[in-house]
Order: sequence, then C-alpha cells, then structure tokens
Amino acid sequence: MVPPRWSPPPWPWIKINTDAALVHDHAVCAAIARDAKGIPIFALSDNVQCLNPLVLFSLPSE
Repeated sequence: MVPPRWSPPPWPWIKINTDAALVHDHAVCAAIARDAKGIPIFALSDNVQCLNPLVLFSLPSE
C-alpha cells in the first residue's frame, strides 16, 4: 500500500496547495484549499502569459 502524499492540516486550519505549468509563453496556475477532513473548500485556475518561470511562481493570487 502506498502512503498518502497529501496530509490534512490540523483543525481548524485549511491547507492551500498551488501549482503552475509553463510552456513557451503560456502558463496555467492552479490552487485548491481543503479543510482538516480533506474536503475541498475552493479551487481555482487561471491562464497567464509569462516568459520567466521565476516570475510565474512569484505571482500573487487574486
């Protein structure tokens, strides 16, 4: 059995996981927030025009 890769936060905290992918000048950013039971609270994704991966990962979430 493979152990889970995601661990929930302690109650009453939420955990927000983010990720981004960059191909040429097009990027997609995504985030998901889950509560202590692992239930999704919100999720979002957005297309971003970006040429530098360091800039992409430093963009503020809106």
